[in-house]
Amino acid sequence: MDKTKHLSWKLDELYSSINDSKLNSDLEVFTLTASLLSEKWKNDDSYLSDPSKLKILLDEINIFEETFAYGGKPSYYIDLLHFLDNQNTEVLGKYSLVQKYINEASNELHFIVLKLSKLDKEEQDALLSSSILKEYHKYLSDIFKYSKHILPESEQNIVNELSDLASEAWNRMLTGLLSSEKAIIKDKDGIEKEYHFEKITDLFNSSDKILRDNAALAFNQILNKYSKIAEAEFNATLGYKEKIDKIKHFDYPEMERHLSDDVEIEVVKNLREVIAKNIDIPR
Repeated sequence: MDKTKHLSWKLDELYSSINDSKLNSDLEVFTLTASLLSEKWKNDDSYLSDPSKLKILLDEINIFEETFAYGGKPSYYIDLLHFLDNQNTEVLGKYSLVQKYINEASNELHFIVLKLSKLDKEEQDALLSSSILKEYHKYLSDIFKYSKHILPESEQNIVNELSDLASEAWNRMLTGLLSSEKAIIKDKDGIEKEYHFEKITDLFNSSDKILRDNAALAFNQILNKYSKIAEAEFNATLGYKEKIDKIKHFDYPEMERHLSDDVEIEVVKNLREVIAKNIDIPR
């Protein structure tokens, strides 16, 4: 029986190994940069009424986010290693460490959003109308729009610390279980090959109908194997979101998404009703 090789990537352009000292030093730079930004601005409220100072702060935040998006290079590296080998305890330990650093940085910089969100309407309008802050108009308007849903620093820190355990950990577990699955699939010539889960969906586009059908059967069998776990994950995630929505004073489940998309609920409802009434057209 012909067997395919396990998925692998060349990651040494990021780090030589999980024990590369540069990985830890990059994580330290990430949190140190966030800490220095916080120390520089946290106790200086002058930027709240000075567009020039606020632009300097937002420029620095922008550079930080471009450099260290989602934890930067260490996070990308560990995510890829975790995808390749989710059973490796060393990788799992480093993954948890990276998440810890990301949460700490997020906590350090939450004061900016919190302070801006507490400005009154007149102060908000003054900043939004400033030509100096033109490039940050959308960023600021989003903060002001979310103002009543932004948590105090202590509460937001708790949410940040628990979010990984509440939803991401479930997702990693199920993804890890699925990525370790394999199936032997037969093509039209009766030739059998072993495919890892992430490769099975590639077979759905094959010109070989027998191969497509067998791939679909194997795919569904794997999903069915973990259906109870997926159900538990889904319910846990929904339960967590329901509680967070209540804490953040969102009136309905889609409200945060609608705010993010700059769309009113009435528009979405009307669109849904029109589609439902005309569902026969595409059929």
